[in-house]
Amino acid sequence: MAAGCTNTTVTEYGADAKKNFVTACTADTAASNGTTTTSELASTNYCECVYAAISDKNSGFDFDALQTYEEQLSDASPDNVPAPPAKLRKAMDGCPKAGPSTK
Repeated sequence: MAAGCTNTTVTEYGADAKKNFVTACTADTAASNGTTTTSELASTNYCECVYAAISDKNSGFDFDALQTYEEQLSDASPDNVPAPPAKLRKAMDGCPKAGPSTK
């Protein structure tokens, strides 16, 4: 779950971070040979739930740690994706993966 491309430098949880997170969580866009392909990854509801859990001021996931993990994902090959840190995994596991999408 990478933060996605943006012109705004995001340094903490907030509206821009949420938008980037949910965009990157819901779809993956790849360009190859002049063709752009978008693949759905997860529902908007699921991604918003994960974002709410990780951005919680009391029990959330440290923003700098999230950025570090996103960098690891960017550098990883598709067959060697790093496992999410425990707090991120807990947030992911605590959110329903099925249900209506608000796309």
